[in-house]
Amino acid sequence: MVLVAASFLCGAFFVFSSWFAVIFGAACLVLYAVFVFAYFPLFYTSYSYAFTSNLIIMQKGVIFKRRIRIPTDRVQYCVLIQGPLQKFFHLTSVIVFTAGSYEYVQDLSVKTAEELRNSLMRGVV
Repeated sequence: MVLVAASFLCGAFFVFSSWFAVIFGAACLVLYAVFVFAYFPLFYTSYSYAFTSNLIIMQKGVIFKRRIRIPTDRVQYCVLIQGPLQKFFHLTSVIVFTAGSYEYVQDLSVKTAEELRNSLMRGVV
């Protein structure tokens, strides 16, 4: 969507100044390349999770780090979801619902996700 908006703006700028439109388009491409080749790999490598006997600990974020601790006795419900790309790569995500929120544990193998869901529903991780 951002590239479509940038393309539209390039066309609008081209009416007034072709040089400005070319510079704006090049800047948009460079910014897009930075996101694709730098930010997104850092985002996926910064995502980590750990399971203990009484906690689920997740950490995510590139610029702003966020650490989440969910006590297993607070878990009310778990759902497995699998999008088309996850299905292709044999991955799935677990949504862990608590009384006040929910969190995603993303891109687990199907077997690991099912084991996690079953153990959370039994109350044992």
